[in-house]
Amino acid sequence: DLPQSYWEYGLDNNLMPGNYKFEGVFDGDEFPSYFMFQDSVVDASEATFVNMGIILNGNVQISGLTMTASKYIDDQEFGMANGALVYVYADDNVLDGLNVQYAPDEGYDAYGIVFDQANNFQLLNSVIEFTGPNYGDYYEYAMKIDHCQGTNIVRGNKITANLPILAVDYSAGNPGLDTDRVLNTGIRDSSV
Repeated sequence: DLPQSYWEYGLDNNLMPGNYKFEGVFDGDEFPSYFMFQDSVVDASEATFVNMGIILNGNVQISGLTMTASKYIDDQEFGMANGALVYVYADDNVLDGLNVQYAPDEGYDAYGIVFDQANNFQLLNSVIEFTGPNYGDYYEYAMKIDHCQGTNIVRGNKITANLPILAVDYSAGNPGLDTDRVLNTGIRDSSV
């Protein structure tokens, strides 16, 4: 469990490798906007993160986390999530039983979950609900899988996106993932 002062674990939001059990509500107004995990087992079956995201940096097993965000979550601490509520960028991560609801503000690129060069990942038995409000030149994806190799497994999930209709951006390279500003699921150069 996280102690009253969670700083005792890692001195910042980049938590030390280990086993964690989250219980209760963690609000982005009281905690940093993102927690980063590496080499950890995380039981979050009794936790809800409100207006805050997670970054998985390799060899993480996370289960049961509920996440709700009704605004854009800014990754000021790490500068890598690029609008993703769940950002996975290293190898051997397992996400099981997540319940993610993300409805970001207008004016930003936003993603429910991004796997970026995350080899050998598993996304299992999860629900991803994404609502994109932008009508401008921004990307909005419920899920993006980009340059992920190895044995990647996406099984037993429900991924829903409520997206505006936007013109295709042919200047972004055609054909290519970046030509579509809105997608339920976008996959590029990956084995899934």
